[in-house]
Amino acid sequence: MRKTQKRPSSGAASAPPTIEPAPSLPAKAPPAAPHTPEASGRAKPQGFVDHVGPSRVAGWAWDAANPDARLSVTIEVDGKELATVVADRHRPDLAAAGKGDGAHAFEVQLPGTGPITAASLRCIVGGSDGVLGMSARARDQR
Repeated sequence: MRKTQKRPSSGAASAPPTIEPAPSLPAKAPPAAPHTPEASGRAKPQGFVDHVGPSRVAGWAWDAANPDARLSVTIEVDGKELATVVADRHRPDLAAAGKGDGAHAFEVQLPGTGPITAASLRCIVGGSDGVLGMSARARDQR
């Protein structure tokens, strides 16, 4: 059993007890920003594959945030990396569409690879998380 001491009464009303604030807890860290090309400093490319032929692939890649940059494009067929090219060829249609100075096209010959189809092809833009889509023209080339 616990012993308690009585305080002498002074006749005056006693002051209410003071409540000490609880020690503050560390602030919760803000949620991490989602991984986006903008947040990571990686390119956010625009572009398409415009031609898929038996041994030729062509298209364009451009980054609006770095309009003068020449982007590299890695060509994969059936999951195998076959080539990496720089999208630095001039195309008047790209210049007319406001894609920098228009020098953002690429073309690569892949002799001896057998037939390349849109279904077997992936074109990955270097420095980004981007895979170029197929233009309607490329999808129609079967």
